[in-house]
Amino acid sequence: MVGSPRNNQSRTPNKNNSWNRFVVRAVGDRIQTWVNGTKIADFSDAESSKKGFFGLQVHGIAKGSGPFEVRWKDIRVRELK
Repeated sequence: MVGSPRNNQSRTPNKNNSWNRFVVRAVGDRIQTWVNGTKIADFSDAESSKKGFFGLQVHGIAKGSGPFEVRWKDIRVRELK
């Protein structure tokens, strides 16, 4: 992996108990992500540029601290020209 997956933000701009807007832009091996308009990551990963699928998941939940509910809505996927 080239570059840092995280930028210098000390905290993510997530809004608890509210809908958050996530944007992921993947072009070639470069992946950029934003949460509520704040860039969170900008990195390159040669393995990610291979054809395949993508998934939605959650990270960073401490063992024994759940259960949590995670929902997605209005998901849009489009090919960049």
